[in-house]
Amino acid sequence: MAFSEGPVFVSRIAGSTFSTGQLYRGVVLNGSGEVIVPGSTNVPNPFGVLYSVTETTAGSGVEALSIAVGGIVKLEMAGSTEAVGSVVGFSSIGLGILGGTTDTATFGQVVSGTSGTTGRIFSVHVDRL
Repeated sequence: MAFSEGPVFVSRIAGSTFSTGQLYRGVVLNGSGEVIVPGSTNVPNPFGVLYSVTETTAGSGVEALSIAVGGIVKLEMAGSTEAVGSVVGFSSIGLGILGGTTDTATFGQVVSGTSGTTGRIFSVHVDRL
């Protein structure tokens, strides 16, 4: 199944450094409006998905990142229980998990992906149900 709606991107300043191992993970904004990993099991305000990394270890507060905030985006998943149609949010390290619970706000809905081990990349429609 193919989808034609591409990601919608915004640029935000990094609140910490990000490596390639964090691509396609969910991020939130800190109190200064900078992008950070969620860092908490309760993610009430998911912001977007990381599509770029910082180039230096001095990236915090300096470098801009590309963040997907709408459309069909890639999201690294935490496990294999998510299926097409599942509503997802973010774990404390930004992996996609089942959302719409008291502790995990909804970020979007899975539109394609293959069940398997942690680390699989799924396509998610950002709709913040």
